[in-house]
Amino acid sequence: MVKFTADPAPSADAGAGAAEEVPAYPVGGHDFVLTNHAGLIDDHTGALQAHDKTLETIITHLSGEPGGPWQWEHLDKVQARKLWGELTAFVSFLDRRYLRYLGGQGARVVADWYKHPILVELFTALMVAYQHAYSKSSRVPSFTLVEWHERCLWPTFQRIEQLRILHDIPDQDEWGGPEKLPTHDGHPERFESFLDEDLSWRPAPEPKPRQEAGSRPTARAARPAPSRPGTAPSPSPVDAPSPPADGDDFLLLSDDDAPPSEDAPPPPLDGR
Repeated sequence: MVKFTADPAPSADAGAGAAEEVPAYPVGGHDFVLTNHAGLIDDHTGALQAHDKTLETIITHLSGEPGGPWQWEHLDKVQARKLWGELTAFVSFLDRRYLRYLGGQGARVVADWYKHPILVELFTALMVAYQHAYSKSSRVPSFTLVEWHERCLWPTFQRIEQLRILHDIPDQDEWGGPEKLPTHDGHPERFESFLDEDLSWRPAPEPKPRQEAGSRPTARAARPAPSRPGTAPSPSPVDAPSPPADGDDFLLLSDDDAPPSEDAPPPPLDGR
């Protein structure tokens, strides 16, 4: 005996037209298949989100890595020569366009400014901001140019004055560069001792699972589709769904009560 949904079977009075009607078949199996597929879709969705997060992490890491076109410490000879050419041209532009009209008061540069590492870094940052503000792709009016002057140009020279970087340095006389104080990178043995002490209380890294060469990742079993609030839990994809309980909404039918179809033999002429 098989339970079918309570769709009425065509009567004998319907004639030959009854064979053309779409028969009512059980949908429990289809519900199970759809539920199983929903669980698989959820699994793949979670995997894609994990991959997106990993890709985002990689992009963030790479974009934050040192070695950009303006980081002096990581430039090779060709890159450094190119950047020196851009920077000296930019400082000459500042001198011609702005500084020469200030009467030597406040903002100024000296002939050998490139010998001071702090000036090199400050002018490099100012140049990069200038290139962004005056980019060829800028076609829409905005406050970008005002912001470059008020938040980049004049604050840079104000900071140079505050640090007294060019204090008592003549404009055109040859300058040997700033006074170089001793650095604080000596005594490496003291740092090694500190490092050993710092690492002694830290946990060891967890070992990463190793995968044999040529082996394929183990497929995960599909998990059930998550139930929405207020609904019954979805059946497990590994267990067949139980037949619905007896009730007023279902009829108990035999194989003889099944509707005719094109594949089934015609009913006997004398009926049942």
